Amino acid sequence: MQYPIRACISRSALRHNIMLLRKLSRPAAVCAMVKGDAYGHGARLAVRVLQPHVQAWGVAFIPEAEELRACRARGPIIVFCPLDDYFQRGGRKEALDAVIDLRLTSVIVGLSGLRMLARHAQRRRRKVDVQIKVDTGMGRNGCPPADLLPLLQSAAALPSIRVTGVFSHFYAADAVDAERSSNQRQCFDRLLQEVREAGLGAHMWHMANSAAIFRFPAAGYDMVRPGIALYGYSNFPDHRAEGLQPVLDLYAPVVMTKQLPRGHACGYGPDFITRRRTRVGLVAAGYVDGYSRRLSNIGQVDVDGRLAPVLGRVSMDTIIVDLTHLPLADVGSQVRLISRRRKDPHSVQSIARQLNTIPHEVTCALGRRVERCLVA
Repeated sequence: MQYPIRACISRSALRHNIMLLRKLSRPAAVCAMVKGDAYGHGARLAVRVLQPHVQAWGVAFIPEAEELRACRARGPIIVFCPLDDYFQRGGRKEALDAVIDLRLTSVIVGLSGLRMLARHAQRRRRKVDVQIKVDTGMGRNGCPPADLLPLLQSAAALPSIRVTGVFSHFYAADAVDAERSSNQRQCFDRLLQEVREAGLGAHMWHMANSAAIFRFPAAGYDMVRPGIALYGYSNFPDHRAEGLQPVLDLYAPVVMTKQLPRGHACGYGPDFITRRRTRVGLVAAGYVDGYSRRLSNIGQVDVDGRLAPVLGRVSMDTIIVDLTHLPLADVGSQVRLISRRRKDPHSVQSIARQLNTIPHEVTCALGRRVERCLVA
């Protein structure tokens, strides 16, 4: 048995987006970011569509990489959670074996992780790929800029290690003021020059996320890492991003209809009391499926192509919608909770604006009960 909630992922829109991003990024290679189950859209589906068009894959954790290999993702898979972090969490040997057996590319931010991986690879008589992350201003993980050259020199002396890349990450590429991003680029460029002058420059350098691909074309370097843009969304002001096509429609059925008299409660609280005789529909989806509770009383959905307001609080498994103006809507009618059409009040972008958040949070919230499927 399957749950009744379906996320329909448009194959043509996803293909359109990757082709647009490739065009903007040439000649740089593309690492498709499919972490977080492809930002909620379904990593297995994304791999099927994107496989011919990308040169590498990006995930956060090793289990995500295992899933990609299980669905026959070809090419390098970069695990962006630094390998050093796994040492703090236990399961060290299991993580190191997975890196080797699945041919993963580990991210290194310090000597401890580098040496640990090198020793394990040497014991296994294997050579492993690593990429080194440098912190150019974000203050998250990454080695300090002054440590990059010594770290690369240490890696070059280890026969079981092959460094395939050096990278950093923009932390304000979607900001109107580009000064912070400019400072990061200058830092990254200085490091690139130092490494090349030291004779250690034969690596892939990359920095650009989705926003930077559109806003800073010169920051493409050797590879770009599109994430949310792959799926058709942006949260930055750039007319070129308007060419992206959202890929997600989210549907759930009406499972009951009923007439409520004037003065009747709708849902918990009660936060909504009917002001007139009201025909309502109960929709088989709720906040556990990714329809945010913050949309209580303000959300809109469409039922058989016509808009209907959400009444009362969103429950874990149920949404109540007003069907008074939709006499033909009945049990089994399909309700579109999220629309691919960018200007709809229930598109990912519109919902993100309503909730004062970013598109990433809307799509990543989709729950385990949501069946993800490819459509044209």
